[in-house]
Amino acid sequence: MDVRPKPYFSSSASLESKQICMGLAILRPRQWIKNGFVFLGILLQLRFPSWSQIIQVIIGAILFCGISSTIYIFNDLIDFEKDRIHPEKQKRPIASGQISKKVAISLMVVLGTITLISGYFFNRNCGIILTVYVLVNIMYSLQLKEYIFIDLFCISVGFTLRVLLGFILLGLPITEYKCLWFLLFIMFFTLFIGLGKRKSELIILSAQSSSHRGSLKQYSLELISEVMPILITCTLITYIMYTIESKNVMIVFSTVFLLYGILRYQYLYNNIYALGKPENIIFIDRPMRICILVWGFIYIGAAIERLIAGV
Repeated sequence: MDVRPKPYFSSSASLESKQICMGLAILRPRQWIKNGFVFLGILLQLRFPSWSQIIQVIIGAILFCGISSTIYIFNDLIDFEKDRIHPEKQKRPIASGQISKKVAISLMVVLGTITLISGYFFNRNCGIILTVYVLVNIMYSLQLKEYIFIDLFCISVGFTLRVLLGFILLGLPITEYKCLWFLLFIMFFTLFIGLGKRKSELIILSAQSSSHRGSLKQYSLELISEVMPILITCTLITYIMYTIESKNVMIVFSTVFLLYGILRYQYLYNNIYALGKPENIIFIDRPMRICILVWGFIYIGAAIERLIAGV
């Protein structure tokens, strides 16, 4: 029996418009917001970056958009059968049959090759980080996603690599405690976000969850409820240690908004409309957007304070 969902487009839609829209959909541009993690190093400087630094980080983020889209295509190729039983993922171009595997493979190879070569030409360390990201995600897609908690660490490493790339492009001393604590904060924070997504998958897919993702056989709502407080605690502790190392009072008080963001995220994940799409919370929830903006303005204020003080 054909379990493929109905196409996004009516038969009256032009073939060219369908191909363009599906070509964009397979790249998952909505998830490029994750590559904003590359810009976090600008906040850690506590000073306004130069134009050359801004351009460097923008290029780094664009390269990460390219390589992450390559991995998204790879994942869709590997998981298209499993995606067909997921209420949202079954709409993806490959799972729904709107893009052939041959076309998807060609796009993946071309995009991945161009991005990696460009990364090495742009900055050797950038190329290395992109390569590590690809290797980790290939291992994740082929095997590691089947193991409880290891699957979350693989996802967390991807975000940590994004932040690390920003540090390198900005010339931040990554061996300093301030940078190390922030990298640990990102790791624990993204583990927390990832665990919330596993919770949503268990709720949405119910009895079919283990068919969609092997590791979900080992997760349970009870286990997640026990582990979540541990990750929240580690996230807060590492962020507090980073703020102390920053030696700025305003940054220390930004912890309050981080805590509110975590609590708000927990609240939203108890509402079905927010389940399964952590990146969408920013788009659909005004209090979360305000919280992130205020958190960012605190860093801008700290940079202005240092500028006035001539530090």
